[in-house]
Amino acid sequence: MSDAYEIGQTFRRVVDEHRKFPFKDYTDPHSSWIISAASFLENCFPNSVLVLCKIRHPEVAYVSANSEAVVGYSSQHLSRMSPQEYFDLVHPEDQKSVLRLYERMEKHTRSEDYRPENWKFAFHYRLRLRSGYINVHDEKAAFLHTSGEYIHYSLLSITDNVSALTTPYMALHKKVNNTFKIIDSYVPQGSNEHLTRREQEVLQCLDAGLNTKEIAETLSISPFTIRNHKTNLFKKTKAKTGLQAVRNARKLRWI
Repeated sequence: MSDAYEIGQTFRRVVDEHRKFPFKDYTDPHSSWIISAASFLENCFPNSVLVLCKIRHPEVAYVSANSEAVVGYSSQHLSRMSPQEYFDLVHPEDQKSVLRLYERMEKHTRSEDYRPENWKFAFHYRLRLRSGYINVHDEKAAFLHTSGEYIHYSLLSITDNVSALTTPYMALHKKVNNTFKIIDSYVPQGSNEHLTRREQEVLQCLDAGLNTKEIAETLSISPFTIRNHKTNLFKKTKAKTGLQAVRNARKLRWI
């Protein structure tokens, strides 16, 4: 049994868990509003490829028109792919880790306080594009329509034009006061076990280009605490700047 098949099965279990929330049937002839909503979302994220959930709604495949410009595959090509065919594009060395990410996401969707519109799951892994393997940001989110029904989608974007070795990880975002904040992260296989959870989060924020104040706001802790985490992080990565810490962490496969 291939890793891609196992990932697909885990993805199906996550989708099954979502069935307890109201969905609109894409095959309903009166559901054209869903396509309109998807088009609206597409315009909100011009640098990301928007893909509607293909397992839950297999009859209507929707991939944003900017797909070829962003990832090198046409929207028609991606829309024809089965979930397993897509997961076959994940770097072979990353597939088992991506499977762990889906399992962690599945576990979280079973928690009592889970509501789809209040959470985002940001996956990071390597994907085979036409130009080779590239680091991608794959964000799973939900949109609560005014009808009271959910539209689940993924946003796929390129985070690095260099196919450097990285460790797949997931950043968990929760909506707090109408703003999404990183509240947890998960790295499979303990590749960066030398870092604390907070240090991992600070490192991910540095990788995203955030400064101390922005990291403090994102993680909802004080700038002073962030500076302490950065000091410890710099010692462990033998770095003097945030950029150097990120570069060294990549060499150590901590991100």
